[in-house]
Amino acid sequence: MKEKIVYQCDDDGWFVGITTADESPEEPGIFHIPRNAYEDAPPVFKPGDGERVRRVAAGWEIVKPETTPTTPDQPKAAPTKCTPAQGLVALFFLKGITEDDVLDAIARIPDEVQRYTAKIGYQRATTWERQSPTMQAMAQLLQLSESDLDELFTYASTVTV
Repeated sequence: MKEKIVYQCDDDGWFVGITTADESPEEPGIFHIPRNAYEDAPPVFKPGDGERVRRVAAGWEIVKPETTPTTPDQPKAAPTKCTPAQGLVALFFLKGITEDDVLDAIARIPDEVQRYTAKIGYQRATTWERQSPTMQAMAQLLQLSESDLDELFTYASTVTV
C-alpha cells in the first residue's frame, strides 16, 4: 500500500505537523487524507521567531507574533535535543534531506570504526543531541552549518509525529 505526505492542522487551522495518507486498497491512486490535513505544503516559516502557519480558504498564511515596542529581548537559544523522528522531518522540510541521504552519508565515512559509531548513533539513539560527536559529524557529512543546526533543532521541536 502506498502512502503520501500530507500536512496536518488542528481544528482551528493551525499547522501542527506532517503525517501520511494511505492509499485506498480498493481504489488505487486514491488516498484517505486525515481530517484537517492538506496535500499542499505550508510555506517555510520560522517557529523560533514565534511565527505560526494557519490554513485559510485561500491556502496557507504565516502569522507573525504581535510585538509591542519594548526593550529588545535576549535571543532565545535554539533547542539542543529532539527525537530522531522530529529531526528527520525537520531535515526533509528544511533541506530536502531524506533518511536515505543520511544513511548514504554514513556509508561514505572511510574509517570503519567511525562509520559504525555514526551508524549506531544514528539508528539507535532515542534523542539527537546537538553537541554530541555523532551529530557534529553528521552535520559535516550533510554540509549543515551552525545556523542550519539552529534552524533544524528549532523546527524539530515543533514537529509532532
